[in-house]
Amino acid sequence: DEYLGFGPVVRALHSDNQKELPHTVIVTEALAERLWPGQPALGKTFYMGNGIQFRVIGVITNLLRPEVPSIGADYSILFPIRISMQQAAGY
Repeated sequence: DEYLGFGPVVRALHSDNQKELPHTVIVTEALAERLWPGQPALGKTFYMGNGIQFRVIGVITNLLRPEVPSIGADYSILFPIRISMQQAAGY
């Protein structure tokens, strides 16, 4: 699988194709602590976009993101999205 930026996720959050989104995420420890201070994040839910519910299925220490400046990078979310080459590439 290839790395995909945040653009497709944002577009899906604000479109009628929300059924295609996974409703599970992996978050960084920093984001988990900010959302649920002193509590375990696994199994917790939060809402984004047009009220779409997401459930935390994993927590990672940190995430290196090449296109994001270091400010705020600690607060990251992984959405398990798979796209086909026909959707992602073209010349």
